[in-house]
Amino acid sequence: MRTFSKIYRGEETDCDLEHLVKIIFESGSNDPALIEVLSHYKLAKPNMFEFYEHSLLNYMGLFYKRSKATTLRDLIMKMYGETLKKKYGTYITPVQANMMSAINEKRIFSFSAPTSSGKSYVIKMLIEKTRTNIAVILPSRALIAEYIAQLREHLDKNIMIMQHVDIINRANKNKRIFVITPERSLDIFSLFEPSEMGLFIFDEAQLTEDGIRGIKFDALVRRINEYFRKAKIVFAHPFIDNPNAQITKNKLDIRESCSSAYNYQAVGKVFIKTREIGSGKYEFNYFSPYTPSLGSYQLEYDFFKKSILEKKSILVYTSKNSITSWSGFMKHKRYLKLLKPSTDNQALEIISEVENYMGKYEGLPNGKSLLVRLMKKGIVYHHGSIPLKLRSLIEKFIRNGFAQVCFATSTLTQGINMPFHVVWLKNFRFNEKTKSMKSLALKNLIGRAGRSTSDDHFNIGVVVIDEKNVSTFSKRLTATSELENQSVLDKDPNELQPYEREYVCAINEDKYVMQYDMPSSIVNRYNTDLIRNSISLLINNILINGNLIDIGSFYKLPKSTRNIIEHSFINIYKTSTEANSQPTPLEISIIHNAFEIFLSRVHNKSLKQIVFWRCERYLKSKQNGKIPFIASAQMLPNHNHKAIPLFKNDKFDYDTLLYDTYDYIDKVWGQCLAPYYIAAFSEYYKFSNNPMAERLVNIFKYGTYNSTDILLQRYGFAWDDLEWIKPCILTISEDTIKFNDKVSLLTNTQLKAIEQFL
Repeated sequence: MRTFSKIYRGEETDCDLEHLVKIIFESGSNDPALIEVLSHYKLAKPNMFEFYEHSLLNYMGLFYKRSKATTLRDLIMKMYGETLKKKYGTYITPVQANMMSAINEKRIFSFSAPTSSGKSYVIKMLIEKTRTNIAVILPSRALIAEYIAQLREHLDKNIMIMQHVDIINRANKNKRIFVITPERSLDIFSLFEPSEMGLFIFDEAQLTEDGIRGIKFDALVRRINEYFRKAKIVFAHPFIDNPNAQITKNKLDIRESCSSAYNYQAVGKVFIKTREIGSGKYEFNYFSPYTPSLGSYQLEYDFFKKSILEKKSILVYTSKNSITSWSGFMKHKRYLKLLKPSTDNQALEIISEVENYMGKYEGLPNGKSLLVRLMKKGIVYHHGSIPLKLRSLIEKFIRNGFAQVCFATSTLTQGINMPFHVVWLKNFRFNEKTKSMKSLALKNLIGRAGRSTSDDHFNIGVVVIDEKNVSTFSKRLTATSELENQSVLDKDPNELQPYEREYVCAINEDKYVMQYDMPSSIVNRYNTDLIRNSISLLINNILINGNLIDIGSFYKLPKSTRNIIEHSFINIYKTSTEANSQPTPLEISIIHNAFEIFLSRVHNKSLKQIVFWRCERYLKSKQNGKIPFIASAQMLPNHNHKAIPLFKNDKFDYDTLLYDTYDYIDKVWGQCLAPYYIAAFSEYYKFSNNPMAERLVNIFKYGTYNSTDILLQRYGFAWDDLEWIKPCILTISEDTIKFNDKVSLLTNTQLKAIEQFL
C-alpha cells in the first residue's frame, strides 16, 4: 500500500508514478487526492518526476505551458491543444473550452470551478468578445478595485470601466463595463433600454446565501432576466457542487439554461499539520485530508524557516484581533526576524504611497503607522477595515512579489487573486452560518495556496493546519458545498425574521422602491409629520447660508440645539429600522460618532486629515486629565448594550484609529445610515420643493454639493483623489472630461487612474 513513508524513503518505484500519470491521461485532472499524491512524488523524487512532468502537464490540459511532447499520448494532447487555440485564438484548457462552449450555446450558464481552474480568464475572454454594455456583479466593493485593474490591463483603454452605474463621459461611444455590487446595480433598469445591456456576470455568486443581501441578490437576478431578455447571464462560483441551484431557485427558463460543476485541478496541494513544541518552535508532519491511509510523515527541518529563506510567500489566516493587537506578529517574531529589508525600487515606491496615504501624527506616542514599518520588511496584513485604496496598494505589493508574509482575515476568502506558496490556518473560525458555507469558505481560502504559472512546471501549494484542527479541517474540505434550491423570496413569510419579511413581501408584491433600494413601507414612514418636522429642524440647524456646519461650529452651538440635531437624526434612523424600535445606548453612541466624523469628512478632503482631527481631540482629552472612551465602529442595527472600546488597555494606536475612522465613514455612515437619510430627504424635497433638502441629499451621497466634486465622483474618482486631480481639470461635464498640462506632474499611480480619459 502506498504511504508517505514509502514515497519519501524511496520504496515507491518508477512504475507507480507512471501509473498515476497514465490515470490523468485516461480520466482527466479531476481527483484532488490523486493530484495530492503526484505533488508528493515531485517533492520526494524530483529527478524521477521530471521525466514524467511534461507528459503530466499535457494530460492535465495545461496547454498554455507549452510543454514538449515526448510520447504519442503527448502528441495527441498537443494536437488537441492546437485545435482549441485555432478555435478560440489562444491556448486554453479543455475545461475552459467547455465553459466557452456552454456560454456560446445558452443564454444562461451557471458553473463552479476551483481556484486556478481558469474561470477568470474565461470571463475576460467573454468580456472582450461582447460588443454591448456589460455588468460584472461582485459580492463586495473590496473585490472591485482588483477586478477593474485586471480589466484595464487587458482591454482597450477607450472602454469605460466604472464602479457604479452612470451614463457619464457621454462623448465616449464605446461599450461600458460596470463592475458593481448588487446594491449599486438597480440604476441599470432606469438608465438603459433592454437592448443596451448584453452581458451580466455574477462572480462569486454564492452571495445568494447571504441573508438580506441574498434576498436582494435573487430579486436582482429575476429583474435582470425579465427586463434584459436578450442579455446573457453567467453565474460563476468556486467549489459549489450544485450551480444549477441558481437556475431553479430563480425560476429561470431551463430551455435557455445549462450548468456545470467542474472539479478540475490545475495545481497540486500538500498538507502539513503542526504542533508547537515550545518557544514558538513547531514540529511539521505531512498528512492527507483525502486519504488518511497515507499516514503521517515528519519533516526533518523547520518548514517555516526554510520557506522564508527560500523567499516563499506565506499567508497566515488569523483573527482581526491578533492583527490589531499585534499579538500575531509577536507570536511569530522568531520567523519574522529572518526577513530582510526590501530594496526594490518599485516596492519602496508602493511603501511611500502607503505612508503618504496614511500620514502620521507626531503629537502622540504610536502616532505613525506600524504597517509602513512592516512593509519595509516584506510583511503586510489584510482585514475588512482597511480602506479600499490602501487595500489596493497592499494587494499590489503582494501580487508583485514584495510581500513574503501576509497576516489576513476572511477578507481573502472571496476571490481576490492573490496566490501564496503557503497558506497557514492559525484561525479556524468562519463567520458563515451554515456548514455548507463554512466548507466553501475553507476551500476558497486554501485555494490561495499555489497558482498555475506559465512556466512548464507542475505547480504546488502548501496548506498548514494546527494539529488540533486536522479532523475538522478534513471533514470540511471533503464535504459538499451546496446552495439552497429554494430562494428566500419563495418561502413562507411567517418563517422569516421581521426585517427579512418586510423586504420579501415588498419585492414579491411589487412594492419595492428601486430608487432607494428599500420597501415602500419604509419610504411611506418618511412621509409623516414626525419625520418631516425632524428634517425641517435639521435643515434649519446644520445648514448655515446653505453650507453644512463644520465640526468646530457644531460644538459651539448650545447643547440644547446639538441635542435637537442628534435626536432628529435618530428619529429618521429609528423610523427606518425593523420594528421601529428605540435605539440602544450603543447605537446612539455609534450614530453620534458617525455624525461627527461625517461633519469632519465634508470639510476635510482626505482620510488622514480626519484622523488628525480625531488625534487632536484625543490629545486634548489626555491633556485635560481624561482618557476618552471611544466606542469602535460597528454595523447597525446592533442590539448589543456593550460598546467595544477602540483602544485596548487605553493604549493609543494610530493604525487602529485610522481603520476605525474608515469603518465609520464607509460602513456605519455609508452603508447603514446614509441610504436612509438620502431617501428621507429626497422624499421631503418632493413634498416641500425645498432646495436645501436636495442640497443635503447630495452632501449625504457625495460628501459635497460642489458640482465639480460630484462630477469627479461620478467619473469614478475616490474622495481622496479630489485633492490632486482638481488642479489638473481643464473642463468637465457629463459629456467629457479634459485635463490641462499639470498632468505631467502626476505620479505613475495617479496617471494610471486617469489614463482611460486621456
